[in-house]
Amino acid sequence: MLAEHYYPLSFSSYELDEYLAKGWFRGSISMYRSDFLCLEESLQTVINIRLPLQNHTFKKKQRRITKHVMNRFQVKTQPFQNSLQKEMLYQNHRHRFKGFLHHDLHSYMNGQEGRVMSEEIFDTYEVSVYEEDKLIAFSLFDLGSSSMASILGVFDNDYAAYSLGTFTMLKEIEYGMENSFQYYYPGYTLHDSTWFDYKLRLGKMEFYYDKKEWQPIEKLENVYHTSDAFKDKMITVQELADIFEVPHKMITYPGFSFAYFDFDTLYYLRSPWFMILFNDKIENDAWVIEYWSETEEYVVSKIEIAVKFDLHDQLQMSESALNSPTNCLDLLRYKVIYLKDKNPYGLLMFLLNARSQEIDD
Repeated sequence: MLAEHYYPLSFSSYELDEYLAKGWFRGSISMYRSDFLCLEESLQTVINIRLPLQNHTFKKKQRRITKHVMNRFQVKTQPFQNSLQKEMLYQNHRHRFKGFLHHDLHSYMNGQEGRVMSEEIFDTYEVSVYEEDKLIAFSLFDLGSSSMASILGVFDNDYAAYSLGTFTMLKEIEYGMENSFQYYYPGYTLHDSTWFDYKLRLGKMEFYYDKKEWQPIEKLENVYHTSDAFKDKMITVQELADIFEVPHKMITYPGFSFAYFDFDTLYYLRSPWFMILFNDKIENDAWVIEYWSETEEYVVSKIEIAVKFDLHDQLQMSESALNSPTNCLDLLRYKVIYLKDKNPYGLLMFLLNARSQEIDD
């Protein structure tokens, strides 16, 4: 599946180890993994990474950052406790995050409705940095049995010269080494974006390859990324549409992961990049062509808008991406599925009929 969600009601430290080792990461009160991420208007391969802590050593620059902060500020590493200062610092930092946002730290930690308290599921610790009584940075990390996962980092931009975002991650790693943890999971990076590359500078990373094994990060440059493979499938259909002069437009769709809350129900549109036919914009009764990676099929359907996007305060991206006609932020669902075919040329007759719009609804 392109995306998977798991909402545990309880979660042992050993279970967290197992999930992290299989490419999952925490999002609020759920565990989540995804092949793709739609960042701005581009389709990116999600690359899970981890740092082996045995024999890890800090670089000279990292030791300098740590010394600089420790000599100037007060630092605490302890079980997580939310506070008004943390909530305020989170609000001031929200604009730095990318993608869908939580309104506040409480909802980030406990879900939007706050019905389940995360401390009942996860063993979460914090690194907090103070200038006297003023909180200027904090980060959160979960503890497993032999693994630990960094989940959030927040800092006051007025103290940017101290590299506090890097510092708190270095202190997390130090905590892991001092307590004999084997792996540190800082989440993921992306194959064609530098947005999360700061994580790669922490040490000698490994990446999760083909949902099977962890390999040294140096081998990543030789990997054929899943987003490129997916794009190649859709480019084949795009070329067919060009040949038969069928009006079309390619659309990125960040909401594709909603379809994977229940894979057995074909309700929401499930492709991060798809083709719309005949129209310049998404509207009800629009014709679309997708590629379903799970079944290796091309799919032709008619869709409609399930939920109109109106959560601008919960989504951080550029104005161009928010308003782009090739980036759909509405939640889409299937109205009719007309055709599935493993061979892209099986769409040939459909495209010929579609050009003259002779399809019988």
